[in-house]
Amino acid sequence: MESAYLCGLLHAVGKPVVLKTVTTIAAELGTTLKPCAVQSFLATYHSRVGSLNAAEWAMPSQVAEAIAHYLVYAQAPTHRHEAMMTCLADRLATYLLVPGSFDNTTLRDHSVFADLNLYPDDVDKLLSLTDKVLSLVDSMTL
Repeated sequence: MESAYLCGLLHAVGKPVVLKTVTTIAAELGTTLKPCAVQSFLATYHSRVGSLNAAEWAMPSQVAEAIAHYLVYAQAPTHRHEAMMTCLADRLATYLLVPGSFDNTTLRDHSVFADLNLYPDDVDKLLSLTDKVLSLVDSMTL
């Protein structure tokens, strides 16, 4: 499923653009942004900016919708499944790679699991791969 790979790869493509924009503006104004302000800008604008990027780059519609709606996948007009899968992937990656982002209960309580018809045993199987995934990530070099 090539589109799923692209959705996962590009879902947060707006973040670098937002980061560059707010840091440039802050520098021009001679001010320093607090980390919480930067996080707020990223959370508020990255999906919209990513959508603009997807349109500019003529990305496939399912990728564009995943970028725009992965956080609110119920609003995806035609490619809801891709948006849900991207939400799930983002949630799992954040849980594994950002220590303290949220605990196991918070991870499991997200509606995306039920919406994708994943049962607790399915989630357990996914999470049983944690060490394998982290080992693979650690072995990657840039």
